[in-house]
Amino acid sequence: MDTMSRRQDGTTGRLKRRQLKRKGETQEEDYASRAEYWSTGPSVTSRVTSRLVIGRASGHMGGRAANHKPRRHPRRHRRSWKADSKEGRFPVSTRARQRPFEGRAKYACAGAVAEDQKRTSCNEDGRRRSGPEMPIRPDQQRDRPWALPEGQTASWDTAKEDENRNKNRYGNIISYDHSRVRLQLIDGDPHSDYINANYVDGYHRPRHYIATQGPMQETVKDFWRMIWQENSVSVVMVTNLVEVGRVKCVRYWPDDTEVYGDIKVSLIETEPLAEYVIRTFTVQKKGSHDIREIRQFHFTSWPDHGVPCYATGLLGFVRQVKFLNPPDAGPITVHCSAGAGRTGCFIAIDIMLDMAENEGVVDIFNCVRELRAQRVNMVQTEEQYVFVHDAILEACLCGNTAIPVCEFRSVYYNISRIDPQTNCSQIKDEFQTLNIVTPRARPEDCSIGLLPRNHDKNRALDVLPLDRCLPFLISLDGETSNYINATLMDGMYHQKH
Repeated sequence: MDTMSRRQDGTTGRLKRRQLKRKGETQEEDYASRAEYWSTGPSVTSRVTSRLVIGRASGHMGGRAANHKPRRHPRRHRRSWKADSKEGRFPVSTRARQRPFEGRAKYACAGAVAEDQKRTSCNEDGRRRSGPEMPIRPDQQRDRPWALPEGQTASWDTAKEDENRNKNRYGNIISYDHSRVRLQLIDGDPHSDYINANYVDGYHRPRHYIATQGPMQETVKDFWRMIWQENSVSVVMVTNLVEVGRVKCVRYWPDDTEVYGDIKVSLIETEPLAEYVIRTFTVQKKGSHDIREIRQFHFTSWPDHGVPCYATGLLGFVRQVKFLNPPDAGPITVHCSAGAGRTGCFIAIDIMLDMAENEGVVDIFNCVRELRAQRVNMVQTEEQYVFVHDAILEACLCGNTAIPVCEFRSVYYNISRIDPQTNCSQIKDEFQTLNIVTPRARPEDCSIGLLPRNHDKNRALDVLPLDRCLPFLISLDGETSNYINATLMDGMYHQKH
């Protein structure tokens, strides 16, 4: 069978690895070729699609064959991403098992590469738009067993009741009956237990999250009832109040002190950072002497359209939430506008970071599939699905590089030491990793600097500012261009500082 036939059968990745072995290419040479691809190939966003495994996987690394059928766990009717990881579907080298999630490029490899394709997708408000391909509907699942289910996959009768319709921001992103959060009844009203929110399992932690929509004016009191009832001390907000002129979420917290129903909420501290804000509240229920401290983590850098250009900021945000959330607290409450797309991205990244650190493998596909079994359309678009892969890839390649100030001297000494056998140091490896994961700017990203009238203002055409980061000068008399070869950069506490 020729090479083209093998490619059509989906076996290209395995064939190439066999050819490498026949030619006698070493693992280091194989990795060098991969590093060259990542540094010179297309952007990260357009490359990573399906699977990422820490370590040099000796098994499946590329896309699935067209005729491949999923294995079923013997004790489950449908496969679980947790079960797959325990069955060892994604083997990891012994060295990677001993040193999981260190963040070195030589301990990570990426999955298959995909072309950017235009398809029809769905916005968070349910309207169709032109964009990346959405996963197929459940009625099409039989022909494509590996596709993610789209739309309703379980009953949501309670959410559809007339008394509860005004509690849903969008009619197609509502709570499944089997996983919905049930509030305590008020004065025996049978419809007072509904809120558009679902429990979501974490990594070996049942009901570790609550995925919910952004509060509306009619549901702010129910939102704080849920926070108190579930003993949730961390609230994650992944939307701005207004985007593209549309209200995505009402302001459900006070500037000072306010009472929502029988819940008193007081703002005690606000810590603004460049990409997110941390607000600290005290919360007390009427008739209770218990006063609780609750933190709201508000990620403010998600763009109005699409996904963030880089995952670095969101990864730091996820780690901060994980670090400050007490281990004995209730579920982490996560919301965007609809409580599906960005909410699913945050939860999927958090789960995969835990899985990578504990098992040395990740399984994003089955993680998202499990999320969608608990709340509709979690990780809503293909663009978001690819972004989750980008984030996990960056986390696995780079790791958590934050160093406490008190330890910086000793850490710097250790990473600067040169290994006499390899003549390399850890800090040199880190710099090479930076070069690998940094996407190369495309001409269309620097179109203003490439305009003929601006050529003389550039010292070198290979060092140009990105259009989205340009400062624009005030035009002077006789000056036709407001361009300067400079870039606005984020500081610690302010964007474009």
